[in-house]
Amino acid sequence: MMPDFASAVRRAVQERNGQLKPGQSPKKCSGAPRSSSKVEQLVDDATNGDEAWCLKAESEGVRVWRRSMPDSTFDMVRGSAVLDVEPHAVVKLFETTDEELIRQFNPLYDSGWDLERIDHISKVAYARVRSAFPGVKPRDTVTRVSHHMLGQRGDVFLLRAVEHRGMPPQRGCVRAKILNGMNLVQPVPGNNHKTNFTFTQQTNPGGIVPAWIANRLIAREAVQFVQRIGAVAKSLEK
Repeated sequence: MMPDFASAVRRAVQERNGQLKPGQSPKKCSGAPRSSSKVEQLVDDATNGDEAWCLKAESEGVRVWRRSMPDSTFDMVRGSAVLDVEPHAVVKLFETTDEELIRQFNPLYDSGWDLERIDHISKVAYARVRSAFPGVKPRDTVTRVSHHMLGQRGDVFLLRAVEHRGMPPQRGCVRAKILNGMNLVQPVPGNNHKTNFTFTQQTNPGGIVPAWIANRLIAREAVQFVQRIGAVAKSLEK
C-alpha cells in the first residue's frame, strides 16, 4: 500500500507546531453522526414554509430568509434559488478542495485542508478566512462535513462545528463556529439542466462581534453567495 503523503505532511506540520507529539495519533473529532431519518428531518425543516422564516431579501431570483433559533442569539439564515446549472456540477463544487476554485465563490477564503476522513461520507475540515474589515482578526473554523445522497431528493452537505486535536485554536485568529449548516442540491423536475439550490447557516463568528450584526451581515451576503455558487458551478459543467 502506498503511503498517504498528504497525511504525512500534515502530521509533520502539526508536530512542528506542537499540536501533536511525535508518534501520537490525531484524536477523533467530537460529535456523533446523524441518522438517515434525522437528515431527512433537517432537510424538511430547512425547506418548509414555516412562518418563522422571515423574508429579508429577494434579488434576481435569489430569496433570503432569517429565523430566530431557540436558546441562541444567532439566527438561522436560508437562501435559495433555481440555478442555471446541472446538479452534478454544484455537487462537484462542494466536494472540491481546490483553494483557487473555493475563492471564486468565497472570496475571503485564505486556506484550508481536511484534518480527518471519518468514513465514506464524512470528514473534518479546517478553513481560515481573511478579515472582512480593518482591525478585525481573521476567522477560522473546524467543521464536520457530511455528504448524504437522498435519491430523488438530491444531495445534501451538512456542516457542524466540532473540536479536533489536530487543530486547536490558533494564535492571531478567532475561532468561529458553524453551529448548523446545510447545502442542499436538488434536481428540478422536468429540467436536467437546472438545480434547485438551498443553503442554511447558523454561525457564531466568535470574538466581540455582536450577534445582531452577525445576523445582518450573513443575511446580506447570502444573495451574492448563491449567485457566485451558480456562476462558479457553471464552469464545472462538463
